[in-house]
Amino acid sequence: MSNIMKTAGFDVQKEYYVNDAGSQMSKFFESVYARWLQINNQEGIVPEDGYHGEYLIETAKTISKSIGYDQNTQENIVQVIGNEGLKITIEKIKDELADLGIEFDNWFSEKSLYENGQYKTILAILDKEGHLVVKDGAKWFTSTEFDDSRDNVVVRSSGTATYFATDIAYHYNKFKEREFALVIDIWGADHQGHIKRMKGAMQAIGIDPDNLNIITIQMVSIKNQNERIKLSTRKNQLVTLKELIDLVGKDACRYFFITRSPESQM
Repeated sequence: MSNIMKTAGFDVQKEYYVNDAGSQMSKFFESVYARWLQINNQEGIVPEDGYHGEYLIETAKTISKSIGYDQNTQENIVQVIGNEGLKITIEKIKDELADLGIEFDNWFSEKSLYENGQYKTILAILDKEGHLVVKDGAKWFTSTEFDDSRDNVVVRSSGTATYFATDIAYHYNKFKEREFALVIDIWGADHQGHIKRMKGAMQAIGIDPDNLNIITIQMVSIKNQNERIKLSTRKNQLVTLKELIDLVGKDACRYFFITRSPESQM
């Protein structure tokens, strides 16, 4: 799509949004740390709701080459190990996408939205415009004012932000800070129900919602001898893009991806 738009004369930037903040990232960090302990012959327990994939064992081995167990007394060691695991994982994603002929111009960190204050900026705008209410100790965006079926939490009663809050801040950054005229998001089909609230949030912070186009894509199913493989990054049930390319080749992968509409199952 981006190549077609470039050919048509658009100035296009391709961006990958890295979810490196929030509760899921904490679980990832704890999982990497547990594998790092195991590699160093120590007891390490991956959280029950963490990431149990064996791919993190290889990640932990790589980390151990530069960070030995003698550094386990280091302050914030879980963060240190987790950040190394994140860097390695992102590089793997970049390499595998490059094998498929896909490169992004920018890799945008969700965590940066906290660091640069834009998360607080959008909360202030929503509050000023009267689109935030407090219920049960949490802050809610009044999505029902914008044709959504229910209001949505942006700050939990614990004081932590929801992914929806940082998603709003991310789009504020794209439209207001970097002044993109048109934004096209690619979302998984499981987020179909989030489109109305995001469009409503754009309108609430002064952005034309028609300038945000959201394309939802179905998940890819993998079969082994007619048996469907249920994929899960947490339960170590996955087929990586690299494995798929090694098995059928880059061109076959690209062909099958483009012969299906985004809404179609593959």
